[in-house]
Amino acid sequence: MSCGLFRHKQGTVTLSCGALLLGTLAGLALFAPLIAPANPIDVNLSQRLIPPFESSALLGTDQLGRCVLSRLLHGARITFTAVFAILSFTVLSGTLLGCLAGQGPAWVDGLLTRFTDGVMAFPGLILALAIAGILGPGLSSVILALCGVQWVRFFRLARSMTASLRERAYVQAAIISGAGTWAIMIGHVLPKLLPSVAVLATLQMGRIVLSVSSLSFLGLGAIPPAPEWGAMLSESKTYMQSAPYLFFLPGFCIFLAVLGGQLMGMGLQKKLDLSRKGYL
Repeated sequence: MSCGLFRHKQGTVTLSCGALLLGTLAGLALFAPLIAPANPIDVNLSQRLIPPFESSALLGTDQLGRCVLSRLLHGARITFTAVFAILSFTVLSGTLLGCLAGQGPAWVDGLLTRFTDGVMAFPGLILALAIAGILGPGLSSVILALCGVQWVRFFRLARSMTASLRERAYVQAAIISGAGTWAIMIGHVLPKLLPSVAVLATLQMGRIVLSVSSLSFLGLGAIPPAPEWGAMLSESKTYMQSAPYLFFLPGFCIFLAVLGGQLMGMGLQKKLDLSRKGYL
């Protein structure tokens, strides 16, 4: 009992820290147009490479004289928009397909499982890189590429849990009473799935931030001069010694976003005690 209480309190603290961190970043992204001190794409070569706290630009300027703080704020807006779009699609599609595979006919399960195994046979980021490369540079290409890769994690979780829940007495009773597949999924399976899906979604959030930034770093994401954290990292490679803040600041923002997602996921997992129950 005391061990469970400790895990619950630990989970609450971890979840609160993650939620505070992500909430702060999301709030800055949401209100970026209002709080950014300058236009993030305005070029002023007379003010180039000014270090932080040495001018009106609080966090300095980049190689083109653009305000780094403004670019970071608008970069958060771009990154969180991409992450929200990717998570929305992958959670919905992966969970529904997983439920259908676990609850539906055997041939549907076999077809979806074989297709999923084929997708997972390739490293996720490499496959996303190939898809984004075929589609061409642009944030929409990155979103589509990561949607095509990330959904399989939710599919596997939903399928395994649905197959397990299908053997429960109340689900068997619903089947015997003549309830349809969709009625069973919505009424009996999905409510049991939601806690585990929520944990996986928060854990995936940080990984998706890292993947979006990685693809942008390689030149496949947001097209310049649009500010995006990964693209800002890529642009600052040349100035790592002369102006290290250009590399450190967007990298630190990525670190905070990934950390926030991981803390929220671990906090939820501890509060719900899903790892002990074998769901994650």
